[in-house]
Amino acid sequence: MKQLLHFIATTWIFFSGMGMLNAKTVHIGTGQTYSNIGAACPALSPGDTVIVHSGTYDTYQYYEGLKGTASHWITIRKAPAENVEINGGWQFTSAEYIRIENLTFKANADYDNTLLHFDHAGDCNKLSNHIVIDSCSFLDVSGGNTFKLGGASDFVVIHCRFINNSSNAAGIALNESRNGIISNCYFENIKTKGIQFKLGTFNIQVIGNYFKDAGIDDCALKIGESGGSQYYCPDAKDWHAKDIKIYSNIFVGGKTPFSVGLAINTDIANNTIVSPGTFVLRLLADETIFENKDNTFTNNLFYLGKTIYFNGSSNALNIDFPSIVFTNNLFYAPHNTGWTGPDPYGGEYDAEEIKGVKFINNIIADPLFKNLALADFQLDSISPALAAGLPIAEPKFDFFGKPFKAQRCIGAIESDSVLVSASVNLTAFELSLFPNPANFIIHLGLEEGKAFEAEIYNNLGMRILTVNNTATVNIEHFPSGVYWIKAVQGKEHYLGKFIKI
Repeated sequence: MKQLLHFIATTWIFFSGMGMLNAKTVHIGTGQTYSNIGAACPALSPGDTVIVHSGTYDTYQYYEGLKGTASHWITIRKAPAENVEINGGWQFTSAEYIRIENLTFKANADYDNTLLHFDHAGDCNKLSNHIVIDSCSFLDVSGGNTFKLGGASDFVVIHCRFINNSSNAAGIALNESRNGIISNCYFENIKTKGIQFKLGTFNIQVIGNYFKDAGIDDCALKIGESGGSQYYCPDAKDWHAKDIKIYSNIFVGGKTPFSVGLAINTDIANNTIVSPGTFVLRLLADETIFENKDNTFTNNLFYLGKTIYFNGSSNALNIDFPSIVFTNNLFYAPHNTGWTGPDPYGGEYDAEEIKGVKFINNIIADPLFKNLALADFQLDSISPALAAGLPIAEPKFDFFGKPFKAQRCIGAIESDSVLVSASVNLTAFELSLFPNPANFIIHLGLEEGKAFEAEIYNNLGMRILTVNNTATVNIEHFPSGVYWIKAVQGKEHYLGKFIKI
């Protein structure tokens, strides 16, 4: 965790403070110096910035060896206030120190496959490395993976959205990739897998993301998927995924939030899961040389749908069931309030036995969300999930970026904690915001009849709107992304975070 946070901090420092000598800005688009990214790449040097101007870029682009340096990244971004759509797909091989921001990648009839792809061209010694994808959109794929890291290390995917993947692939496909963070992203209407982890992928953190119907026919997170072993780039030979950390995420709908297969040392902690369509989770293993072991589920909140299925695998070739542990989770089945909880020996609601899995100190009770109908998954003041979590080192922060208390809650959202925002330098109480994520309007949960002023900031710390005494704010024209609201009402200061979709 510390190493990955250091990478992010270092990335930001280098990027924002470069002041590069001899760096240039390159423009692509109609009437610009270059017509597309493929034409511009040979002219790029460390420290250069590429500005993509208005237009639809519908030709597939491939380039090998685009390289910045640790102190001089190459940045590719959309021109401010212009409309850019990448329809043809971009693929980079053996790329280094590359940042892509504020671009929209969208499939069409002529190109309906992976929209953005970083890889190593089949050579495990040539991983693409130090890649940042910030505030990008990936839309409407039906022919393949939406975004793929097929041999990449030291990467960050942040403030992105993945919407409408109807293929039998993934929103994000991680193959042979390592040392990465996926944070503050939004996934919606993904047919099979929101994120896939396979083929020697390790040391990945998935933090503070929102998954809505991600994995309609499969799962939001497919951890340790089998297949394609001939392309395997392992540091070990007995796992497909290792050291995967799933922290402070919200999962709504979909078939199941987690499918944990040929994976070891997976840590799934402080997530909120609401109404999975079929399975609470799945434990799978269908190869003899790869293992499913030492995977933990801690402080997660499961608000179940009409089915309550925990299932292993009818072809469980290599699962170490006693090493899989569920500790201090909360389970609630609103459609069967007489349910007494998971049965590791194959109970009424277990499709297949998970004999030997350890269940320790779990709670069977209504979590008492503040407003389930409005997707406000904050906890009521009398929720049994409050202060009921196991004290653990990670995650340190909840879905909204608030620090967990020493005696933390169960689920992704801590309650009544103090916020400290570096962007606005303000200590504040939590501001209730709903719905969240939002499309058109956001409601501010402030005391009625009492004057207030509120300011909205984007994730770059820029103030974009000020409102007075208006608890309902129109955000229809905001770009998709993550926003902060600072509000002052009387002597009280409030801070909240929401996602615009």
